[in-house]
Amino acid sequence: MPIADDVLFMDALKRVQHEINQRLPAFIPFLASVEQPLFAAMGYGALNGGKRLRPFFLWALGKEYDLPEALLFDLGCCVEVIHAYSLIHDDLPCMDDAATRRGMPACHKQYGEAIALLAGSALQNSVFEFLARDIEDLGEGQRLALITSLGEAIGTRGLIAGQAADLIVEAAGAPITLAEIDRINAMKTGALYAWCAHAVCVAANTPASSVKSLTSFAYAFSNFFQIVDDLLDAEGDDAKVGKPTHADLNKQNTVTILGVEGARESASTKYDALLAQAAAFKSPLPKELIHFVAGQIDL
Repeated sequence: MPIADDVLFMDALKRVQHEINQRLPAFIPFLASVEQPLFAAMGYGALNGGKRLRPFFLWALGKEYDLPEALLFDLGCCVEVIHAYSLIHDDLPCMDDAATRRGMPACHKQYGEAIALLAGSALQNSVFEFLARDIEDLGEGQRLALITSLGEAIGTRGLIAGQAADLIVEAAGAPITLAEIDRINAMKTGALYAWCAHAVCVAANTPASSVKSLTSFAYAFSNFFQIVDDLLDAEGDDAKVGKPTHADLNKQNTVTILGVEGARESASTKYDALLAQAAAFKSPLPKELIHFVAGQIDL
């Protein structure tokens, strides 16, 4: 769907992408040593393209509270590095067994499975080091809150738990409900978007009510985002999407349960509900991000 501030939104997205791309190398220790292949693999996984939508989501929410942009970009780098680690591990043969990512060979195809596994783990660790030691403009209590919440978001109550549940469902081969799909997606995709919202609230010292409403919006956005991603896999082409499409048609997701038309109807309903939530924001950025994601499938 077209939006009034299309050009302004794309300018904002490109600016965030540029800032994140400029700052990401600080997370990867490019050293000339025997460990150099590890560092090269880390860079390959983290710096090799990507829309940087999670950092943009965090930045857009942070603008609501007039937080320093340098802080928002630093936090955006944290979420992007975690996302990069998760993609490296997701692509491994023992997980999704994907040969390409963002139009290029997957990290394990380029550097081998062992180095890719270590590169993903090292990227994850680098974020916790950064939050504990290097991030500025935050007090010690705020740093601790960010570290704790990030551990929860990507651990046994979040991303890793969701991935494990996904593997168990795939191995079982038994049909599951749409509610169960949504629960898994909330852990795999939603928890990291929710951490973006939580990080903004921690940095801005918002009241508990704001934390609840912002994280609720984040989970709703991630649910919509995942349905769009499922539809892209079903209807998209490899060149546009940047990874093999039709890879998930033998897996249980919104499209395989509801069908393409049913999934599109669900996405449209969630799109309208999200726009209603976004109307509460002062900034148009969250609304325009929703439009941008919807545009990926010409919703």
